[in-house]
Amino acid sequence: MHLSDLSKGQHAVIRSVAGANEEKGRLMDLGLIPGATIQLVRHISLSQSLQVDVKRARLVVRKGLAKLIDVQVVS
Repeated sequence: MHLSDLSKGQHAVIRSVAGANEEKGRLMDLGLIPGATIQLVRHISLSQSLQVDVKRARLVVRKGLAKLIDVQVVS
């Protein structure tokens, strides 16, 4: 499952981050690293983005980049 597939309020653990080295590095610099717990706060329709909480930070990630992040839902 990808980060872009999560529903509002769901928690997940990041399993892997794909993409070109530049994209992957940028995401990992933001704290989106394997093993990190993430929560989807909301889908932002106008900008085709997701708002997420990770490591005490609130980030906005474009859906295209969110599809590069493989996650596993936690209960």
